Amino acid sequence: MQAEGANYAQSAYQSFTYGTATLKILTGHEYWEDINNYSVVCRLDTGDIEFLFMGDAESPVESNLYEDLSAEVLKVGHHGSTSSTSDSFLARVNPKAAIISVGADNDYGHPSNEVLTRLQSAGAKIYRTDEQGTITVTVTTDGGTYSINTEPSTSISASVIPVVKSTKYIGNKNSKKFHRSTCSSLPIPSNQVIFNSREAAISAGYVACKKCNP
Repeated sequence: MQAEGANYAQSAYQSFTYGTATLKILTGHEYWEDINNYSVVCRLDTGDIEFLFMGDAESPVESNLYEDLSAEVLKVGHHGSTSSTSDSFLARVNPKAAIISVGADNDYGHPSNEVLTRLQSAGAKIYRTDEQGTITVTVTTDGGTYSINTEPSTSISASVIPVVKSTKYIGNKNSKKFHRSTCSSLPIPSNQVIFNSREAAISAGYVACKKCNP
């Protein structure tokens, strides 16, 4: 942000108006144990069509949202992880389309079959970037209808660029816990310390994360 000279502020239930569209921030100054739950959750109202953007927010955040959550288009939280998109949350949103931003063949196994089943049961049509590439939603100028187009990406070939799996462990300087490099609870970069082995992390006084069991 500093490099770009961008102004920024902590999420605090702000509203922004762009012509006839309104973007409402639904998160504020809550304290969360998991860093994913500090995601900025927002709802875009374009007229008759609403969008709900969940970032990486998990179920505790979903339960803490008190604003109107109804939206035709849902950007699914946490790449379709089981930690998000609960049945009670979907009942409040009632999405017609659910968009999942997720990498193909990712190490996390996202999106989960459980979440896909929940979305299907809620009546949402599912769109996935790992299967359909770029997903574009176009809203009519009067904000009354929308259309969704997909464009599979051909710019990167998995056969050309190898996937390198990291065997390093990442410690949190504050909590003194260490994690797998794929853990959803990794600390921010400034709080990270890298260990080349599990033994090195334990010797340094760090304890294993209970979520990723390194």
